[in-house]
Amino acid sequence: MSDASKNINVDNLKYSAPDQQIYYEYGFGIENIGFGNIRIFRVDFNWRGNYLDRPDVSKFGIKAGFQFGF
Repeated sequence: MSDASKNINVDNLKYSAPDQQIYYEYGFGIENIGFGNIRIFRVDFNWRGNYLDRPDVSKFGIKAGFQFGF
């Protein structure tokens, strides 16, 4: 990370950027969840692919949201 980006950190959080290899994760999502003709919900499941040895990392995550399509 550049020094300019680090200076934006007003909360003094410790940022860690990948330096040895690219970061990747993989996952899948289920969409069109709903009732009748109203299907606006989506659920995504993702797994961290590497950098698993970092402290306080989450290896698995679930995201839910609304999605409108026309």
